[in-house]
Amino acid sequence: MDEKFGIYAVKQRLKVTNEVKSAGKVLIIPCSMGFKQKDKTWVNEWVDVVVFEGEVHDTAQGVKKGDQITVNGRLTMKSWNDKKSWQILCEGLTVGDSAPF
Repeated sequence: MDEKFGIYAVKQRLKVTNEVKSAGKVLIIPCSMGFKQKDKTWVNEWVDVVVFEGEVHDTAQGVKKGDQITVNGRLTMKSWNDKKSWQILCEGLTVGDSAPF
């Protein structure tokens, strides 16, 4: 059976929760993501921002624990051993005061 899910979020905020990890030419930025659902309840989720080699890669290398970032990309769910984790496949990244929120 296919699992269907969706997220409704306005003014999405991500906070970097740990040091950026490097896996070859890929950077993984661990973050927490909080958003308000349609029924006005708040949800907090852990999400890894996955940055592949390219223009965004240089910006992502300067990200550190505690930074607030805005990310453009595709939200996906990865599952293994009955566990699920969220990932954002990053296409754009803005850090700190220049982040639009």
